[in-house]
Amino acid sequence: MARPSKYTPELRERVVRMVMESRRDYPHEAAAIRSDAAKLGITSTDSLRKWVRQVEIDGGVRPGKTSEEISENKALKKEVAELRRVNEVLKAGRCRTNLAMVRRFALWAFGVRRPARRSSRRRLEGPRVSSWR
Repeated sequence: MARPSKYTPELRERVVRMVMESRRDYPHEAAAIRSDAAKLGITSTDSLRKWVRQVEIDGGVRPGKTSEEISENKALKKEVAELRRVNEVLKAGRCRTNLAMVRRFALWAFGVRRPARRSSRRRLEGPRVSSWR
């Protein structure tokens, strides 16, 4: 999992707006980005440049994948990976020797755990039917 950004979404929107507005006051966009980044304490001008590019793409000014398309692709890739894992386990579960692997997967994917061991008093009462097997 990626680490959270140290810049809030509000700060990002504000600085991108500043760059868009102050772009005409500078000879080139890089100078505007450097100046506005320094004003708001953003250490990486490259990050700010990427934010500006993404806003331009989302607004239809530049060609490229929008933020919505990127997040949708990421979610679909995650789902495909999960389905492939499940498919592999189901294929492995067809033979009896891979039953342990299926049980480990069930524990990982669904949080299914073996029933807790009963106290010694219960063992003396007789065998109980377990839902695990």
